[in-house]
Amino acid sequence: MLSYFTKPHSIHGSLRKLNDSFYNYSFRILRICFSPILRQRRLRAIDTLTLVNEELVTEEENVARLQECDHVILKEKCSYYLVNSEFQETLVAAIVVASGFVTEL
Repeated sequence: MLSYFTKPHSIHGSLRKLNDSFYNYSFRILRICFSPILRQRRLRAIDTLTLVNEELVTEEENVARLQECDHVILKEKCSYYLVNSEFQETLVAAIVVASGFVTEL
């Protein structure tokens, strides 16, 4: 109990402690009351993250497959150009022109 002759700061301190303990208990009661709702939200969030993770895995597999296809197509194009003699002659001429341009600078 608070006596009549207590100092004002001690009254405020006591009220603050009482107020803090009230909030602590009220939050505990609210947490207990709403824990099923929070549990459902957590489970929903876990399900959503699981679905996102599965989608990311499938997309990574698709990217790897497409990169392999691109690699095969690029390899075929490079082999065609290296076998084609006209292309080789044109490439050599372009290199000569480029090297002449570089030496002029």
